[in-house]
Amino acid sequence: MRILTDHNIKTILKRLSIQILETHLYDDSCYLIGINKKGYHIASLLHKELEMRKTGVFHLLQVSINPANPNLKPIEINYPIEKLDGARIILVDDVSNTGRTLWYAAKPLYHVLPYSIEALALVDRTHKKFPMHVNYVGKSLATTAKDNIELILEGEKMEAFLE
Repeated sequence: MRILTDHNIKTILKRLSIQILETHLYDDSCYLIGINKKGYHIASLLHKELEMRKTGVFHLLQVSINPANPNLKPIEINYPIEKLDGARIILVDDVSNTGRTLWYAAKPLYHVLPYSIEALALVDRTHKKFPMHVNYVGKSLATTAKDNIELILEGEKMEAFLE
């Protein structure tokens, strides 16, 4: 069952960019860190929205993690980690289920002292098992733990499905 169309997602991203600007209006800079391919795609669309408004400097980064087994290989950020000391950071994910992916995506940041770490999810579910709060929520869904939500990317188009 489709839960979000491409148009819905783009409208949500505009709203989320405004919420980010409200929080970070007077900040010198902020780092959007997309988690894997889908989170990075969402972060890049948010980055475009934020750049259009010409308020502050937003940097776009990516963190690579194996969501099924985060300890299988090192978690990598495509930026020197020491430069994130004192930074305002927003981790961006497509779907937040238990909070585990967000928790492990933040792991490299434990080696520096950021000013703040926030989280954004296009879809947030109510099955948290890790102490990760999603600050910016596109759509919140109460589903069963057996349900699966999948974000499908086809070129520039996106849709979200509940399976």
